[in-house]
Amino acid sequence: MKSAIGIVHTSFIVAAGLRQVLQPLFEQTEILIYNYLTELQNDIERNDGNRPYFVHFFVDEHILMTQADYFLNLPQLTIALSSNASITGSPFPVFNIQLPEEQIYRQILRMHRLTGVATAPPADNTLSQRETQVLCLIAKGLPNKLIADQLSISIPTVVSHRQNITRKLGIHSIAALTVYAIMKGYIDHTDIVDLK
Repeated sequence: MKSAIGIVHTSFIVAAGLRQVLQPLFEQTEILIYNYLTELQNDIERNDGNRPYFVHFFVDEHILMTQADYFLNLPQLTIALSSNASITGSPFPVFNIQLPEEQIYRQILRMHRLTGVATAPPADNTLSQRETQVLCLIAKGLPNKLIADQLSISIPTVVSHRQNITRKLGIHSIAALTVYAIMKGYIDHTDIVDLK
């Protein structure tokens, strides 16, 4: 049974954008979009062998307010999607969808650590060993010059590896590459100095 993340949001644009952000980080996890809770419930209640195994639900705050009883039975899996950072008293972690890109990735990493749900796919062989080394050093915040010095390679070679990494993974920001490296187990979150 393939693991899945359910996004329940009345705005397809918001849900599709969140799927675009999550997909490279959870590449072995199917990300399903639902406009209504009943669509999600139908998938959960399926008995045809195609029922997804949900590891997270990202749910629009307005749907959560009207259907709280349903999600209170799934507190470890449910994450509230909000456009307001000042929600208080929520029994669920709150994911602010209005933040800048770097902060969005930090939220994803924090939620991954808080939930304790094993969502990272098994180690992949997409990157070469050297590319993985470069990725780890990028994620730790090292500039090209220090990466080159540490690996005893030229700066143009580092740049070439960076281009290959972003092309292969489809991830272009340093923040997203950092989250990817942590979720894959290439580095530990304690290796990141500026992870507040």
